[in-house]
Amino acid sequence: MVAACIFCGIIGASLSGVLMERTHAYRTIMQVGVGICLVMLVTLYSVLYSNNFYPILFCMCGLGFFALPMLPVMIECCVECTYPLSEGLSVGWLHNGAGLFGVAVVFVSQQLVNLDPSGPPPFVPSSLFVIGRW
Repeated sequence: MVAACIFCGIIGASLSGVLMERTHAYRTIMQVGVGICLVMLVTLYSVLYSNNFYPILFCMCGLGFFALPMLPVMIECCVECTYPLSEGLSVGWLHNGAGLFGVAVVFVSQQLVNLDPSGPPPFVPSSLFVIGRW
């Protein structure tokens, strides 16, 4: 699953790089990419059942195809928005903040799973929390 996500992400990064270079529509490409990533994430949570390999694979490939190409563009936007600071400092704070936020999401999600592990499938409280953070 992860290999397919990364492989599709490399293909998406190659295609989006060419598209961004020719059109210079960085903001539009990022907005469409984030929207499609949200749809893929909601779809992924709706197909998380046992023996459901191909729909999960499709969602992971879609997430890789649209999420991985946005990473360098978002880093570049972060560097431009924090111009007086050095690039290393602004990108370092961005990565550290994302890591700390990810740790918090993991702990809160685990508490929600422990609180009510069953719910109306597929949207249990923990998956609704993860979708809602977008």
